[in-house]
Parts: sequence; structure tokens; C-alpha cells
Amino acid sequence: MAQAGILTCLACGQANRVPAERLAQGPKCGTCGTGLLALKPVEVDLATLRKASATDQLPLLVDFWAPWCGPCRAMAPEFEKAAALLKGEARLVKIDTEWSPEASARWNIRGIPAFVVFRNGREVARLAGARPAALRNPRRRRLFPTTKRLEKAIAAPASIGLSMPRAATGMAATL
Repeated sequence: MAQAGILTCLACGQANRVPAERLAQGPKCGTCGTGLLALKPVEVDLATLRKASATDQLPLLVDFWAPWCGPCRAMAPEFEKAAALLKGEARLVKIDTEWSPEASARWNIRGIPAFVVFRNGREVARLAGARPAALRNPRRRRLFPTTKRLEKAIAAPASIGLSMPRAATGMAATL
């Protein structure tokens, strides 16, 4: 039997235990009934992002953006494509840094759009700037083809000792 993982409902903030074999079946929140794996990025508030980044065991890719930012708006369709490509492998969320400036301060975001990957309560990768979502190799789904660090962070199992800089603290985070 596969091990169960924890996914935070992005609608109500409730932590849900989901067996690995059920990820492909479209699990729903036990409290509010919202699907836990969306085909599109989900807009979240700071409290939900804090809980999901700390507890989720499936990689969580966060887009820090603002409505006035041209590159952020240009990146939105590509981020939606990436969400569809990565369904079941990672969850993609967005947080408006203008509405939640505390999020920028908490995760030391200096430029937008910025993308941060969290896994098992740790930041494992980050990247600033707009990127296209593309399938460069039909056998391997690739998120933002020029960002191998994000790809490794999403694809690496927890048992691999992948080290990436943790920009918020200056310390290395290990999966």
C-alpha cells in the first residue's frame, strides 16, 4: 500500500490525508468538498499559503505576482499551461503581492514574477522572471525549460538529497 500524503485544501485551509494511489482519482477536501488538485493555478491568501507551504507533501509551486506587473500578466497563461501539465505531480498557486505584501516579506521576494517551490515544509527552489511553459521532450514533462532547478525540485523524490539555496535565510535546504 502506498504511503498517504498531506494536502492542504486551498479553499478552506483544512489538511487532508490523501493516499498516493488516489492522487490520480481527483481527491476532494473532506471538509468542504473542493478538489485538491486543480487544472488551473489557485489564488490563495497568506494564511492558506503559510499552511500549505509548511504541510503539503506534494510540491507546491507558488507564483508571487501583482496585477500592475506586465510580465506577471504575460506569464499567467503559461502558468496555467504548466498547472495542467503538472496535475498530480505538483500544485500551482498564485499570491498577489500587492494584496499580501507580508508574503513578499516572509519569503524575501525582491522581484516579480517570482516562483518558489515548497516540498515537505521547505523551500527547495526559486526563480524570478517570466518563463514559457513547454514540452521540450514528449517523454518528460518540463516546466519552464530553462529552469532545471525547478524541474528537479518537483521531480525529485524525498529520498534524494537535493540541496538548493534557501534565499529567505541564506541556509541550504535539503529534501
